[in-house]
Amino acid sequence: MAAHLDRAIDELQPKSSRKSDLFFKRLEIVMSIFAHIKLYEGTFRHHGKTYRDFRFYDEREWRFVPKDHAKFLPPFVLQGSYANKLYKAHLESALRQKAPLTFHPSDIRCLVVARESDIPKLVDAIGRLRTIMPARSRKLLAARIISSEQILEDF
Repeated sequence: MAAHLDRAIDELQPKSSRKSDLFFKRLEIVMSIFAHIKLYEGTFRHHGKTYRDFRFYDEREWRFVPKDHAKFLPPFVLQGSYANKLYKAHLESALRQKAPLTFHPSDIRCLVVARESDIPKLVDAIGRLRTIMPARSRKLLAARIISSEQILEDF
């Protein structure tokens, strides 16, 4: 990420006009950086509720940025546009068609829950995946569950 930012700063010197290929290459670099950035903390609205000082960082989510995403997705989606269900469905459809995120149970190294008492709930949830996942894969996932409590005690 730092390399991208360094390159973008270097490339964005006023050397080209706004209509040149070089300008669009520079713009693509900057947009790649923005695609990986997420607000650390701010106001979060969900299902009609507003949460002030919400720490987005605590979500610990991974960011999936498809290769060549600028060819089929806009660089930004304004809040008003995102609220438009048809537009949002259109974007989601484009993403599923052009750059589906696929992975297999064997790609998962560890499933972490907060407390040891949460493990049976996750095992049950994995068990309910029998219509979409073979028994062997479900067993593999269940074996990879660990709690934060165990991590703190054992490591």
